[in-house]
Amino acid sequence: MTANIAPEIRAISDFLAICPPFDLLDRRQLICCASRISISYHRRGERIDSSSANSVIRIVKAGALDLLSGDTLLDRLGERESVNLPNLLKENRQIYIEANEDSLLYQIDNSLIQKLRDKNRDFDRFFHRQRARRLRRAARFTPNTPKLMRPIMDFASHSVVSCEALTSSAEAAVLMTEHNVSSILVIEDSVLIGILTDRDLRRRLVAKQLPYDTPVSALMTDNPEDITQNATLFDAMLLMSERNIHHLPIVEQGKPVGIVSASDVVKNRENDPVYLIQRISQQTTVEGLASVAKEIPELLKALVPQGAIAAQIAQIVSTVADHIGVRLLQLAEQQLGNAPAPYCWLLFGSQARQEMVLGGDQDNALVIEDSATEQDMDYFASLAAFVCDGLNDCGFDYCRGNIMASNTEWRLRLGDWCKTVSQWVRSPTEDAVMRVSIFFDLRALHGTQTLAHELQSHMLKSASTNSIFLAMLARNAVSNTPPLGFFRRFVLEKNGDHKNTLDLKHRGIIPIVDFARVESLRYNMRDVNTHARIECLSKMGRIALKDARNLIDAIDLLLQIRIKNQYQQLRDGEQTDNFVAPDSLSDIECKHLKDAFSVISDAQHAIANRYTQGVV
Repeated sequence: MTANIAPEIRAISDFLAICPPFDLLDRRQLICCASRISISYHRRGERIDSSSANSVIRIVKAGALDLLSGDTLLDRLGERESVNLPNLLKENRQIYIEANEDSLLYQIDNSLIQKLRDKNRDFDRFFHRQRARRLRRAARFTPNTPKLMRPIMDFASHSVVSCEALTSSAEAAVLMTEHNVSSILVIEDSVLIGILTDRDLRRRLVAKQLPYDTPVSALMTDNPEDITQNATLFDAMLLMSERNIHHLPIVEQGKPVGIVSASDVVKNRENDPVYLIQRISQQTTVEGLASVAKEIPELLKALVPQGAIAAQIAQIVSTVADHIGVRLLQLAEQQLGNAPAPYCWLLFGSQARQEMVLGGDQDNALVIEDSATEQDMDYFASLAAFVCDGLNDCGFDYCRGNIMASNTEWRLRLGDWCKTVSQWVRSPTEDAVMRVSIFFDLRALHGTQTLAHELQSHMLKSASTNSIFLAMLARNAVSNTPPLGFFRRFVLEKNGDHKNTLDLKHRGIIPIVDFARVESLRYNMRDVNTHARIECLSKMGRIALKDARNLIDAIDLLLQIRIKNQYQQLRDGEQTDNFVAPDSLSDIECKHLKDAFSVISDAQHAIANRYTQGVV
């Protein structure tokens, strides 16, 4: 019956036979579909014309498609997956398709699909389910909330400083000084009755030369303007502008729950990374830098509600940290004089990979030109001490493993660095490999970048040609297994302060970082960012496209949950960390987290098998 079928039609029907839901059709129906298929090719980044989508269903033969609404990714379709865009457009006209990479698509007329749906109940049911699944994602999509329309409590001080009406002006002033605030709320029976500000003290007390024991009730503004916690930043700005007030209490049922000041409004209108970086560049002291650095958590608090992607937030935090480091180096050179020999300040670990979030410590080193004398090395010791101490003052804690330029072990001439790296690779031990793996995530921050380039070239050449060293790195990469046990149950931390939580960093993110590092070193790749490493490995054909996507999705999910958890900790006034309690996550988040851990486990099994006994 099919003997006279053209080879190309037979090849297409064979492909459809492994594509849901076409795998539910019989051979005759598959041949019918294959003979009616048209083919289209789309370059990466091309938006696929929706005007011709009213009559076709698309199947990905090769490549990948992104399903988007506005700038938000709703779904990503890979090979053998299909999309019924006409049905989606009936519900949400904002949905469109964009080629995530060069893509070859098969297109089938919707009229033929409808006939097959009428004849095959299971085939029809798939399209109903697919539509519901896509629309559910689209329904959950909400555009990024503009900052002005976010709740005022996102910008307000939650720590309310208050006193009673009969409190003396002097006592009130002391309280305001102790808490570093410019206003104090006057409370009676837990209800707000007044507000006293710095301006009130100047104009109504000092200027009139009243005694300091004057009660605040004689100076305060009675029944001040207030706003509810459900109001937006825009509402607060409008009210403060109209009434010419600089302090606005936030109340709920008459009880104060926060306060927003004019400076809060101004700061948060300008609280973006570029503005923060500009302020960093203007600082002339370590103390000034430390003051600005304290606003980094506020940056995260601003970015998360705006819907910023986790990888973007990590890149922004890393960039801000970069500028703090550069400014410290500039201040050090101003104080110590020009460097006596060329040098380059190196970054390692998450900051080098531009994957830094809150709570990270500093990992850095110095590589210095071989011409430097011993006297010159004294200069660099002073430089390193100044910068590492300054970073610590700015909230980037001293490295617990002492991987810092202030340590003579990591402040070397280029030739000595190369000798050290060669020694690591020639005689690897389990402990040494665990300690030095971070050095292979290297990025130049400041100075003569050719020094960093030469050092990285030596590192890559040494590592990529030594199968035993790579095998040791691989063994280290699989030492932190994801916290997933039998029947896909979470394995929680059993002891310590983080009991009954999941370690997202060491049991989730780091294993993916380690996997990408080992594979990139094997193929002599310069990229250090984990996304870039995985994408490059996929383009080179070293790992399957599907596996690459799964790994990127996994690390993005883990980073998103980690940042969301840190955001909530900041909102609650808690110390940020990398641990999350499963009961704080939704059911769907738990499911996705288990999927991510399964992806990590598969990747670890793959490299464990690949590098067995040091054979690459």
